[in-house]
Amino acid sequence: MKSVFPSMVMCVGLACSGLAQQASYTTYGTGCGGWAGEPPSMPMLSATGVPRLGAKITVQYQAPYWACRYSVIAFLATGVAQTVVPLPPIPNTFYGGPNCTILTSGEVAVMRPIGQYPTGALDLAVPNSPALLGVVLYQQWWLYYIVSCPIGTDWFVFVTNGGKLTIGT
Repeated sequence: MKSVFPSMVMCVGLACSGLAQQASYTTYGTGCGGWAGEPPSMPMLSATGVPRLGAKITVQYQAPYWACRYSVIAFLATGVAQTVVPLPPIPNTFYGGPNCTILTSGEVAVMRPIGQYPTGALDLAVPNSPALLGVVLYQQWWLYYIVSCPIGTDWFVFVTNGGKLTIGT
């Protein structure tokens, strides 16, 4: 009698059920903000790791900095849809310009504590739930700067490029 047990063991995983999904994190679009001579000229989103079930991923930003004193309030917006929505002018602020675009539907926005650094990050834990396999989410950092220089205080709004995460194994 021939045993079928080895082939059954091979198909007891997600790969044989057709549910296998490669975890990935890719970036798209461009940010806005900064200006010539201010490194970096555009705020950038990046990620360390990929969104695997039961693991964590770190999503960070690198943004413009000034010689003046400033604070950054950062929000990591996460949504179910990729969008291309121009950022409207915000009264009494400077914002990144006419090419500022919201790149995620942003159903959830998590605030990062106020900092005085041009970089920041959030660790995101991916639950170990097979129901999340293949879920695609879109992210973007929304940055609000308060800059105090000897000549006065200004407010700036910048956004990063977008990130597309696919939860997998």
